[in-house]
Amino acid sequence: MISSSSFYTRKIIDKREQFFKKRKSGKNISTSYFLECIINKALEVNPKKILDLGTGNGFVIMEVARKLPQLKNTEFIGVDFSKPMVEKARKNTKNDSRITILRADNFNLPFPNESINIVTDKNTTNISLPELYRVLVRGGWFFFKEYGLGKGIKEIATLFPGRVKTKDPLDYIFELRALGFNYIKFEQFFFVEKKSFEEIKKILEIAPIIKNFSPKKDLHLIKETLFQTGNFTTITSEPFVICAQK
Repeated sequence: MISSSSFYTRKIIDKREQFFKKRKSGKNISTSYFLECIINKALEVNPKKILDLGTGNGFVIMEVARKLPQLKNTEFIGVDFSKPMVEKARKNTKNDSRITILRADNFNLPFPNESINIVTDKNTTNISLPELYRVLVRGGWFFFKEYGLGKGIKEIATLFPGRVKTKDPLDYIFELRALGFNYIKFEQFFFVEKKSFEEIKKILEIAPIIKNFSPKKDLHLIKETLFQTGNFTTITSEPFVICAQK
């Protein structure tokens, strides 16, 4: 499988961590809602195993485990295909013995059939819905947060047709239903924010959003198109969260 994992060098991973550290943690309502859904369900079902796909630096699995100290016998597992990301996640989660970080392919997960109680995924589109369905126990849950057709930066994505990987949220719902998920809940969020050119520049440098991104050429187009009247522009973000039970 060809994925964006090769994009995440150690240099870019460090830039990502510095970028997100400077952002206000309580500002992202959709992420807070996503984590709340996972935590509430975990408290209800007392899972043996929670698996986070495309775990990156381990943020989701670390946050979920941190907020569930009472689940002492639960195994929290994060998988990522990027070797530098796995190294970073292991470093970030080393103080919690319940957390295991593995280098693995989301399309060929190293787990037996029906062995995972909860699967989570935040902003990782290189996933196989049939594969995560395979590893989920009967009655298990899948929690997914992604962005809609604007990829969280609608005005910028519009400037690069065919170069921004997007997927209609409804397609995920249809696929989950076709696989046999019995319950599917969909929540959509919309945010309009003012962003500076420097912030957009950093976002595009630390995430593989635009295919064959050319800093000089593409940033020039963005600046000339969206920043004609000042240092800030309006950006529309449309994250969504799906909760589905097998």
